[in-house]
Amino acid sequence: MKRTKKIINKLPNIICTLALSTFIFMANGYGILKQELTINGKAEINEEIIKPEV
Repeated sequence: MKRTKKIINKLPNIICTLALSTFIFMANGYGILKQELTINGKAEINEEIIKPEV
């Protein structure tokens, strides 16, 4: 009985910690995705056609 009381007393702390950490991770993800992305690069296209063998 004493062991379950200890777990029940810690339950609000665990829930608050999980909620706060979830909020922090979501805010960081939004901050990363909000930034403007610029991609620079070169690509070469070969005109050679590759036919698959069946």
